[in-house]
Amino acid sequence: MIGALNASVQGLRDNMQKIDRIAHNIANVNTEGFKSKPAEAIAPPVDTFEKSSDVDLAHEFTSMIIAKRGFEANARTITASDEMMGEVVNLKRK
Repeated sequence: MIGALNASVQGLRDNMQKIDRIAHNIANVNTEGFKSKPAEAIAPPVDTFEKSSDVDLAHEFTSMIIAKRGFEANARTITASDEMMGEVVNLKRK
């Protein structure tokens, strides 16, 4: 049970990083020279300059929805694990 909880916490962290990266890309959609950074490969920022932004809003919003759903699924797993641990404690008290 603890292993599932640890995996869910790591999943929350990963999805939070993806959401942050996507939000950064969306926030800079009109910034000249901004090069979007993929949410799938979290890497240190690289300084690049181009004349116009290469952010594809449709792709970024789709990625945001997918990451959000992953975050929600991991949060539900943590909630379910917490409820199961509560039930185990209650059974032990009886």
